[in-house]
Amino acid sequence: MRKLLSTFALLSVLALPAAAYADTFDFTATGSGGGFSGSGSFIATANGDGSWTIDGISGTGITSLIAPGGFMGNDNLLFPGSASLVDTSGFAFDDTQGDTGFTVNIASVLGGGYEASFLDSDGFSATVPVTFSLTNTTPSATPEPASWLLLGTGGMGLAGIWLAERRRRRIVPHSA
Repeated sequence: MRKLLSTFALLSVLALPAAAYADTFDFTATGSGGGFSGSGSFIATANGDGSWTIDGISGTGITSLIAPGGFMGNDNLLFPGSASLVDTSGFAFDDTQGDTGFTVNIASVLGGGYEASFLDSDGFSATVPVTFSLTNTTPSATPEPASWLLLGTGGMGLAGIWLAERRRRRIVPHSA
């Protein structure tokens, strides 16, 4: 019995995933042409290799994050510990200013720096150099969701029921 419980406890510990990292990064972007400027926040998840996947974005006028590959080959990867905060694929989002909608991709350019590519709801497109920065580049760990705790306690409950049933069957005398 103890061996079974020990094995179950060991398997439960081994089944737990490594700690997940998620954090909020604040950003600013200012363009040298057309008066473009904006700021907002990313919700990003660590990939374990120094890169982070942007899972959400918010800011004034920003309406949604565009899925990877949705505009200008964006991959929505962030590199807070490197000189280039995004790669040449960049991240993309939808934005509105007044009654005009924009699709925007901010990416690094070869030789350093960043550019923003725009496509507005009238079909006009442009690319302008931008200054892009993060205001916090040292995220902290965010614990896994409480669902792991719920899963573990459910498993322990099932094990308790199984043990109680085994004990009950041993105690009840068999009739001939």
